[in-house]
Amino acid sequence: MLRGPELPGADELPNRPLSVREFNARYAASKRDAEEVSQVLRKLGLKIVDVSLPARCMKVSGTVAQMEAAFHPRLGVYKSADQGEFRDREGDYKVLASLKKIVKAILGFGQRRAARRRPAKAAARRADSRKFEPSDIERHYHFPAGDAAGQRIAVAEFGGGYFAGDLAKYCKKFKRPVPKVKTISIDAPIRTEAQVDRLKPPKLRNDEFDSTGEVMMDVEIIAGLCPKAEISVYFAKDHQKGWVDLINRAIDDKPVVLSISWGASEEGGGWSKAALKAINEALTKAALLGITVCSAAGDDGSGDMQTNMQAHVDFPSSSPFVLAVGGTMMGHTSGKAAEKVWRVGKGKRIRGVGGATGGGVSSIFPRPDWQKTHIKSVNKNGKNGRVVPDVAALAGTTMAAAPARRRRCGRHSSRASTHCFRAGNGGAI
Repeated sequence: MLRGPELPGADELPNRPLSVREFNARYAASKRDAEEVSQVLRKLGLKIVDVSLPARCMKVSGTVAQMEAAFHPRLGVYKSADQGEFRDREGDYKVLASLKKIVKAILGFGQRRAARRRPAKAAARRADSRKFEPSDIERHYHFPAGDAAGQRIAVAEFGGGYFAGDLAKYCKKFKRPVPKVKTISIDAPIRTEAQVDRLKPPKLRNDEFDSTGEVMMDVEIIAGLCPKAEISVYFAKDHQKGWVDLINRAIDDKPVVLSISWGASEEGGGWSKAALKAINEALTKAALLGITVCSAAGDDGSGDMQTNMQAHVDFPSSSPFVLAVGGTMMGHTSGKAAEKVWRVGKGKRIRGVGGATGGGVSSIFPRPDWQKTHIKSVNKNGKNGRVVPDVAALAGTTMAAAPARRRRCGRHSSRASTHCFRAGNGGAI
């Protein structure tokens, strides 16, 4: 990341969205800084792959030896049961003294997962027997007339493939037109059903089918409610650089909405300070350009899969530049239908079963003035920061059952869908 003019805070956004030209004129990095960094890195044998002044970033490549000589990350190869082999840095990187004022953060050394999903057990998915169709959601939330014609909706995905035939079956079932879907690879493959079916070993194949179920759920929910929108689905590897690259690319394509159903506890170790800063700056840019970013609040309650007996919230939903979305469920109170906070049992997730919508008070991001609330952190000496979520919508249909295909993210956290109902394989579930 390169330095640039200071971006506005959550309470300093202009009254109207900026044009791309206005944003670049005010906030892009300087060409002079980029050239100075390029000259120094080339002398060290590194290759300048790409420079984006609006995103204030520069991509460089080189051998491990060259990277070690330039930044001293002490790279190592790690192996875990759930991720296999991956590269990560053992220490903090070092920025050359001559570049410290210009280079603000470095990403890309590590390949450790920043966020991932762990679906609910099949038995819990089958227990959720009540079905909601697109028309049910439209009536329940009083959707205005319209079909989103001419609008572009972006979706962030960090795993899975895309099955066009599944979408066609879904739209046929609910008598909705099949929207135009564009798939974009940032740095990850986009597999068809046949390609996923050929994957080995079986665990990799099953995991990819599970992830694809999440992708198709996202696409089909949007298709059911916004049938004439153009849907752009971005696929990136689930590490910090993949997150930054995906969000920046999606913003460059100027959608009206970017949906992110992934994340991890803001303090859980999945995010470095550099990644938090880079992603939040990208979200700031989205807000300045008038792009609404919807981010899920999590589905592991206020603990967010942390084990220190403190309350935690998910990032990026904790950013003040996004619309944080929680989950609800349909139940009954005194014989009357009621919509309540989603949970399974007592809300604690055990061996993939259970969970509750995330929420709480951020310990990283300050509370913006526009968030008029007196909610305090339950943590001792906790910071009264940004409160999550902002809104909530249907994520599970009954109080006794787990929602289908709930997305889990991060090594210690998980995800409530930003969407209103569960769908897949051409039907509502």
